[in-house]
Amino acid sequence: DLDADDLERILVHLGYLKISQEVIDSIVSKLTKFSTIDFDEFMSFMKEYAVYERREVRRVFQEFDADASGSLDTAEIEEVMKSIGITPFKATIDAAIAAVDEDDTGTVDFEEFVHLLTVYRKTEGFSRAEVTTLYRVFYKFADDPVGGSDLREIPLDRLREALMHMFGPQGSSLAAKLANEVMKTLQLEKEKKEAKRSRPKPEDEKEDGEKGMKFREFLTWARRLREAEIEEYRREFTRADPDESGYLDAEELKIVLKQMGYTPLRSTTDDLLEQFDVNHDCQIDFGEFVVMMEMCRRTDGFSRAEVAEFQHVFRRFDRDSSGEVGVLQVADMLRFMGYKTELKHAESFVKAVDFNGSDSLDFREFLRLMRLHREEELVKMQKAFTERSSE
Repeated sequence: DLDADDLERILVHLGYLKISQEVIDSIVSKLTKFSTIDFDEFMSFMKEYAVYERREVRRVFQEFDADASGSLDTAEIEEVMKSIGITPFKATIDAAIAAVDEDDTGTVDFEEFVHLLTVYRKTEGFSRAEVTTLYRVFYKFADDPVGGSDLREIPLDRLREALMHMFGPQGSSLAAKLANEVMKTLQLEKEKKEAKRSRPKPEDEKEDGEKGMKFREFLTWARRLREAEIEEYRREFTRADPDESGYLDAEELKIVLKQMGYTPLRSTTDDLLEQFDVNHDCQIDFGEFVVMMEMCRRTDGFSRAEVAEFQHVFRRFDRDSSGEVGVLQVADMLRFMGYKTELKHAESFVKAVDFNGSDSLDFREFLRLMRLHREEELVKMQKAFTERSSE
């Protein structure tokens, strides 16, 4: 038998687009008075829910088909993306249309629309490369499958570290805030589920143990984190754009990077403009800014040349090719790059970025360490400069 409270998770796992707990409860109440359903009842449930979803998807399609043409263009799809909680960017929408537009019209009809929403539901609007990166984070913190399942799960007591791992050290405060929201929401869901157990349950049925978070759920929370992060970027972008032009020039870009926790050097700013100023007009719009900030998060604000240099140093000291370096190696690496570093100082840096408590760092964590180190060095330089200038 299947616990009725697990139906929502099953629908999410199967890629259903419209998930309504109210509808789930209504269908289940017609099928059984118990809190579990057998296979035949499950098949009846799926059949009725499929009818409901098809009807809802068509309603959404007609709602956003503003010109009643029977197809959706880019502007209309942009509104659909907003309605399902995904911040739309032109490149994202163009890629989505190209993926499902089988007749190459540049628009999507209803069947193509269903395909588009299915893809977005499965990936939460992330690209294939982003999903791969997120799975690596998930895999790093998840336990091996148990109890005959072939699916890994992140234990709830490790979820906070996994979510924070998705952010660089400069975004740790936002990551902590969002991670706390996740934990609070999961606790509320658990309490709500326990309160719903008013329907009788067969006496021989045992309670499930504490469940962790599977990758599909992790992806859903990653989308929520991404949207919260984009909203943070929007606030900072607006603050740095006082003339409300919708664009940031090089000087405004330096201001917003500083507000986001990075101290940008001129070489870094020039490198970012070269990569993300697609119009080559020495300014970037909000869409370009978000893509740029995503790259800054992955590289912790370092230029491409700096990342390449750090990779060279990391490989040099990763002598067993494990992809990890320990505290002693970190201290040696800092000294190799010309920094006077005591072991105790290196230990404090490692502790600050080693979110999973492994006492070793992969390259991504090493980049985080170097960002913290860079910011500390710049503070020292600024202080020394100020003291000399006042003499």
